[in-house]
Amino acid sequence: MADLAPPEIPRSPVSPDAPAPSDDVLLRAPGAQLHLVDRRRSHPLAAGELSLHRIRAGDTSLAAIAALGPVQWPLARDVAAVKLDPRHYSFSFAVPASPDDPAPDPLHYGLTLSVPDPRLDALLGAYTRFSAHSVAGSEGLAGGVRGEVEAAAYWTAVAPNVEEYGSAVARAIASGAENVAKGILWCGVMTVDRLRWGQEVLRKRIQPGDTEAEVSPEMLRRIKRAKKVTKMSEKVATGILSGVVKVTSYVTSSLVNSKAGKKFFSLLPGEARFLTL
Repeated sequence: MADLAPPEIPRSPVSPDAPAPSDDVLLRAPGAQLHLVDRRRSHPLAAGELSLHRIRAGDTSLAAIAALGPVQWPLARDVAAVKLDPRHYSFSFAVPASPDDPAPDPLHYGLTLSVPDPRLDALLGAYTRFSAHSVAGSEGLAGGVRGEVEAAAYWTAVAPNVEEYGSAVARAIASGAENVAKGILWCGVMTVDRLRWGQEVLRKRIQPGDTEAEVSPEMLRRIKRAKKVTKMSEKVATGILSGVVKVTSYVTSSLVNSKAGKKFFSLLPGEARFLTL
């Protein structure tokens, strides 16, 4: 993970029995790709080795984070993770509002693996709202994914399925609804128009610098949100590992309820704050 300075938060008194926080690498998968899912053309965020990290103190898991190249994102109960086939997974989650982005839409990431990894399902099941669905009609695009252009074509074609389901789950989680998967329907069919659009993206093989490859203003806003999520994830990980927060099997209520403590823990997504496994 990136070596960032920890946020300015006062240190809590160190208990002599407090276990030292550690970063466990749960999975490494080389040759992965990550896209921001978009109906017009999905945008590449990173390519390289995917790694899943668990930050813990003793037997208590404090946070789980996925990293691929420069991009990091949380793995938590307020993240909707969907397996579309053995090599394609989507992640949908809400982004905290800010003065310059007061009502951000959820982000949708599309992960493409070069080789299926059976360990991933169990890990996502432990840390996220995980489910498995399929999109009838996408098999031809999914089977032909080799490089960035093919991956972009796949995620562009299935974008409506991912966005509609992921946004509904993200909103339900944000509202505090229980059993969020119930009542939210997954559209498991790709329309002929979407398949044609994906094939068109694949056929054109748009290269950087082409007019049609110009990033739209909306995509620029999404990229900015993705960078914000990465920065937040890095701050959470660095803050815990550097000792900004000292824990035994819990965090002192005085720190949690302090102004600085609330600011720090607001960076932690939902139930990722204290997961005991």
